[in-house]
Parts: sequence; C-alpha cells; structure tokens
Amino acid sequence: MIKIIHKLSHILFTSLGGKIFMSVFAGFGILSFATSLVRYDYAYKLVNEARQKAEMAEQGWKGHPLSRDVVFKDFPNLRGAGYVENLFDGRKTIENVEWVRPICSIIDAPDTLAVFSRFEEGRGSRKGYLNIYTGEVVLPDTYKHAWNFKNGNHAVVCMDNDSLYVIDRSGKFKSKGFKSSNQLRFGFVFNDGLCIMENNDGKFGLINPYGEWSLHPEYDWITRNPRTGVYKVLKDGLFGVIDSDLSEILPTKFKDIDFNEPLNDPNIERNWYYKVGYWVENADGTRGYHDENGKLISTSPYSELRPLEYNWHQDKSGELHQTTSDYIAYRTGQKWGLMSRRGQIITEPLYDWLRALDSDRFEATLDKDVKIIIDSTGKEIH
Repeated sequence: MIKIIHKLSHILFTSLGGKIFMSVFAGFGILSFATSLVRYDYAYKLVNEARQKAEMAEQGWKGHPLSRDVVFKDFPNLRGAGYVENLFDGRKTIENVEWVRPICSIIDAPDTLAVFSRFEEGRGSRKGYLNIYTGEVVLPDTYKHAWNFKNGNHAVVCMDNDSLYVIDRSGKFKSKGFKSSNQLRFGFVFNDGLCIMENNDGKFGLINPYGEWSLHPEYDWITRNPRTGVYKVLKDGLFGVIDSDLSEILPTKFKDIDFNEPLNDPNIERNWYYKVGYWVENADGTRGYHDENGKLISTSPYSELRPLEYNWHQDKSGELHQTTSDYIAYRTGQKWGLMSRRGQIITEPLYDWLRALDSDRFEATLDKDVKIIIDSTGKEIH
C-alpha cells in the first residue's frame, strides 16, 4: 500500500501530466474558495439589507419636508439610511443621507439650495447641495463641511486639507484656501456679501466673497441681527454696532447693547419702547436709548428694562409664540420693579425677579425664594 502511494505521488508531482493535473486541481480549488467568499459576501449583504429593512420598518421614519413635493425621510438610529424623496413622482432622488439643512424659514426666506450630508462606508460623511423643489443633487457631496448659500451667490465650504473656500452656485471656487481656528464653531453664512469669520488667532472680522477681509479681524466676537442686518461687535469687553456698509453706528464703549426691533402687529401702539433702536448699558450701570442711526434719544436711571411676556407656547411647526403685556420690569441695582409701557412707575424696585402670569397678574420673588402675586396696580393679591 505504501509503495502504491509513493508511486502515485511520484507520478503526480514529478511527471508532466501529473503537474498539469495538480495545477488544474489547485486552480479549481482556489476558484471554488473564491466563489464561496463571493457567495458569503453576497449572502452577508442580503442578510444585512434584510436586517436594515426590518429595523427601518420597525422604527419608522421621521419626515422633514423640504418643499411641497420633496421630503427628507430620516431613520435616526440607522446612520446613513435616510433618503430624499420626490413625492410628486415617488422617486428616491438621493440615498444614504444623514441629514439635510435648509434655510430656517422662520426668520429667513428659504433658499433653492440646501446642504445635505451622505455617509458611505470607507468614505465617511461628505456634504453637497440639493434643490429643495426637485430633490435632485445640484453640487455633488465632495466637501468635508459646507454651509448654506442663504439667497446669496456665495457659500463657504471646507475641504479635506481643512482649508476654507468660497464657492459660487456652480461650485466654482472664488477664493484661495484660508484657515480658521475652528471651522465648526458657528455657521459661515454670507449676508449682503459679507460673512462673519474667525482667523487663526481667534479674532473675528468680515470677509467678502473672495475670502478677503472687508472688516479687519480685531474683535473678540461678532453677531448679526437677522432682522435689521446690523452687527454687534465685542472688543476688549465692550460692545458696539456697525451696519452692513461697515459704518459705525455705536462705538465699542458699552457694557451691553440690546436691539429694539419693529413689530408686525398693527394692533400694538407704536410708542418709544417699540421703535427700532438700541438700549445701551453704560460703564456706570445706567442706560440710554439710541435711535436706529445711533443718535442718543434719552437716558435712563434704570440698569435694565425687560418686556413682560406670558402665554408661551409652540405651534405645530415648533415655532415659539408669546403674548406681550402692557407692563415692563425695570431693574435698579439688583432689584426689580414694575412700570407701565408708557414709563409710569407702579412699584418700587423691591423684588428679586418679576414675571407675567397673564395680562394683569405678575409673580414677584422676594428674598430669593418667597413668591407673591401682584396685580397691575402693584397690590398683593395672593
């Protein structure tokens, strides 16, 4: 038996015919093994897709309407399982979507383009732009980070080299790469051709669509009022205001600045408190009122004035609403008092805090934890 095995081995491994036979045999073996791997991968893919579909069916999706005919369907517990669907023709226009960021319609008019993020294994997350009215991709998801156009012609994107660039609506680069100390600290959005930007030293300024500094980065913070379009700037602990033409409305010398904004309610009387302008707090704690051009209208001995609002609630879209009373809380030092909207003092500054319960009842806090109810004449009623 041993001689037979030895002779067979000699024929298989030394003779030409044996070598050919063994090569063919080995080739079939490798092919069979590779085929089994492919079948395994295919079976794993099928099982994984079935599991994902089952999980998607079990938890259901959350719909985020982008327009009348387009919706983003999100599966929060399954990364990259969301998709954009055109409800008009039932097509999935973009798959593997993590999130979509359209412009906030509460303050801003919605833009045609919205940023979307797609996730793919091996590539990670990449951002692009879609049309909210068709659901179709306008600019492919090639960016590391991206921000909205916001009805302008330029947007800021971040590439893999961590440099920031300005692009136009065709995706063409309008600026050379520049750096910022923290790309994700806030949203880089252009308004009237200007974008708040932080440099590598942590200082803030405004850039133009070519990535050039229109306002030199010398401020510790800049924020834009979305309704009036002016910028509140902070430098060395003091605040000022500049407009979109970069003209100074108020110098940077105030401890704080509050914006007064116009109201759209035609039933509310337009008096001194509701005019567009700025309440400022001076270094000594007193306040003044400046009109929209920065002219000082009046001074005030009060450290702070605050409208008293009540009936806070959210509507079905999540927008917050409240009713403004005819009374204002004023602060002198650390204590609060009640005055009418026309400036008539109702109570002395006796309270640690005041809040409105309804149109003519207010909760007043004494000694930090004792609460009483007073009416619009200042009389305690509970």
